[in-house]
Amino acid sequence: MSLLVCRSLHKSFAGQTILPPTDLCLAPGSLTVLIGESGCGKTTLLRLLAGLLPPDGGDILLDGRPCAGPGPERLLLFQEDTLFPWLSVAENVGFGLRAAGLPAAERRERVARLLDAVGLAEKAKALPSALSGGMRQRAALARALALRPRLLLLDEPFAALDALTRGRMQRLLLDLRAQSGQTMLLVSHDVDEACRLADTVHVLAAGRGITASYVPPLPQPRAPEDPRLAAARTTLRRMLADSVRG
Repeated sequence: MSLLVCRSLHKSFAGQTILPPTDLCLAPGSLTVLIGESGCGKTTLLRLLAGLLPPDGGDILLDGRPCAGPGPERLLLFQEDTLFPWLSVAENVGFGLRAAGLPAAERRERVARLLDAVGLAEKAKALPSALSGGMRQRAALARALALRPRLLLLDEPFAALDALTRGRMQRLLLDLRAQSGQTMLLVSHDVDEACRLADTVHVLAAGRGITASYVPPLPQPRAPEDPRLAAARTTLRRMLADSVRG
């Protein structure tokens, strides 16, 4: 059974189609990557799924039930970390838990566990301004996971990081997914990242929606230097080029 099902989901702005009718299914615990050229509707699809944009038509079903508008079961992690600069790292991670009314003791325990998982236990009292870009993104990831959403949506969360930090964040994401069984949908422009992380890759094309899907034939974890990934990258690059040519 699918955790999330989209049927004929579409969106236009000022008479221009940004996302044509699109179907998508996500299995529980899967890590799915959306890839495609700029302007093909990747971010729009994430915002529709998060409830931050109203669709022009189509259905979004979570566990078989229609959903509309934002909700704690679907959280979107942006490329920018969006941490509150006046709150400490621990306060940022626990912000949603406090708003949800979680008891203080349970909140502290969950925040401490997440900060340890993302390697920021020693930075709990620090302000975001004292952290590197990679640390801030780790804190933002911990904050997103704190509410235990059914679906975590990630919009190119590592694109602004240097290559070394990006690789570390990719490993962290895989580790957290393995520990929690979290269902994730990640937008990326990076073929290498898609081949390393994804259970399934969907290729989006401007004006045509999902035109191809690819399952990398390698088990996790996948080391970036694994020579078998070269064939996967070649296949996905060909699919991406075909989608652009139409």
